[in-house]
Amino acid sequence: MSDVVLKVEDLETGYGEVQILWGVSLEAKKGKLTTIIGSNGSGKTTLLRAITGVVPVWKGRVLFKGEDITHLPAHRRADMGLVMVPEGRMLFPEMTVYENLEMGAYTKRARAKLKESLDFVLNLFPRLKERLNQKAGTMSGGEQQMVALGRGLMACPELLILDEPSLGLAPKLVLDVFSVIKKLKDEGITMLLVEQNVHISLMITDWAYVMAEGRIVMEGSGEELEKSEEVKKAYLGV
Repeated sequence: MSDVVLKVEDLETGYGEVQILWGVSLEAKKGKLTTIIGSNGSGKTTLLRAITGVVPVWKGRVLFKGEDITHLPAHRRADMGLVMVPEGRMLFPEMTVYENLEMGAYTKRARAKLKESLDFVLNLFPRLKERLNQKAGTMSGGEQQMVALGRGLMACPELLILDEPSLGLAPKLVLDVFSVIKKLKDEGITMLLVEQNVHISLMITDWAYVMAEGRIVMEGSGEELEKSEEVKKAYLGV
């Protein structure tokens, strides 16, 4: 059995006639945290959309657990355990915390494990346990991010994709979110993270890719990239 959960090969795509990605290749390995860093407009979000099936692939392949899913619709990919926690949280504000979490377990595979998953999420986020009946829209940004992460976990992901989980949060809450990501990594959950907060991401990641202008321009362990002069100049303000 290969330990590669996700493999992207020479992927090209874009919108209309505008090409955004040029020959992107990367891997996410089982039980590891893989991170994609890059400035705004480097193509990170388009790459996630192509991986999850929201944007069609023009050229190249997406393999998930060894199976070619390049042209599978997004809902089929979700059924297989390819789960994304979107940027901006995208909760249902008028629904309670419990109802939002329950929405995560909508696939047949996830419904079978609903109680087990809920226990796991509430142990991870004790604050949500006290607020199960509160409307999600009335919570703080940090609490809403916990609900969004919890909802993703309720789907029993084989790969959990996190798109900018710390975006718009106060510095203290950013640390809370990264502490949860570190916990999930220690639990052996396979994750692909896209994040603007380069320094903290590289501190906890196993492997990272640097994107610029729709291409992967560098890759290495978090430690290697944090020491790289190029990364320091471009992203760490050194």
